[in-house]
Formats: sequence, C-alpha cells, structure tokens
Amino acid sequence: MDFLVERLSQFMRGYLPQISVAMIATVLALYGGYINDAVKSLLKSHHFIIRFVVFVLLCAFGYGALSIYAAKVVKMLLSQIHDLWLAPVIVVSFIVIGLLAEHKRKI
Repeated sequence: MDFLVERLSQFMRGYLPQISVAMIATVLALYGGYINDAVKSLLKSHHFIIRFVVFVLLCAFGYGALSIYAAKVVKMLLSQIHDLWLAPVIVVSFIVIGLLAEHKRKI
C-alpha cells in the first residue's frame, strides 16, 4: 500500500503548482464575498468613485496578488511533505475545502 501512495505522491508532485492554485482559487471563491463585504462596509461613507476604484483594485490586483503569492506558499509547504504523506494531505485538503463549501452553502 505504501508503494502505491508514494507513486501517487510522486505523480502529484509534478502538478503541485496547479494543485496549489486550485486550492487557493477555491478558498478565494468561497470567502472572497466576505472580503468584499468588509471592504464595502469600510468604504460605505465614501464617494461612489472611490468605492468603485477600490473595488476594481481589490479584484484586479488584490485577489490576483493574493492568488499568486499564497499559491507559492502552499506549493512550498506541500513540496516539503514526504511522499508517503503528500497524496493523503492533498486529498484531505480538498475534502476539507469541499466540506467548507458545503457548510457555507447551508448558511
């Protein structure tokens, strides 16, 4: 069994950049609305133009930069995991993200 898990982990290791981006993008899709709401509440007393510009900057640059840098951190962390544990950690991570999405849907 260990052999199969290690082989799967070695296969997944070649896709760590894509796996990391998928994890971060999914979490941002789930919780980006909360970030938008927080920024909206902070700026509600400001002029429409300011709110609009901040929202565009947040979406275009803020989420983009967060995606890039957070994915690099996740990739670095995943790359440090031993092959015996990498595949299970990735699978469990996506299961947890899925459970978070399901919980958020019910709220």
